[in-house]
Amino acid sequence: KDISGSGMALDAVCLNAGLARNTSAKDVLRTTEGFELTIGTNHLGHFALMQGILPLLESTTNENEGQGAAKRIIVTASGVHDPESPGGAQ
Repeated sequence: KDISGSGMALDAVCLNAGLARNTSAKDVLRTTEGFELTIGTNHLGHFALMQGILPLLESTTNENEGQGAAKRIIVTASGVHDPESPGGAQ
């Protein structure tokens, strides 16, 4: 959905995709673009989303601080890739 001309304000984005693939599965799941599903969801999906909404984030005016005020992009991650972490060994 295109929200660029909606008049909406955006001053923070939290990127929080967390797909962990079953490591015992034999088949590699892929996105419709052909990327491995975990990389496509957890990394490339964040990049694609930000490319679409970054202009809106940059143009949002904070009423208290004016144009160009500090904006926030928060990216979360987990230790699930580490087999020694809880949830890591699947």
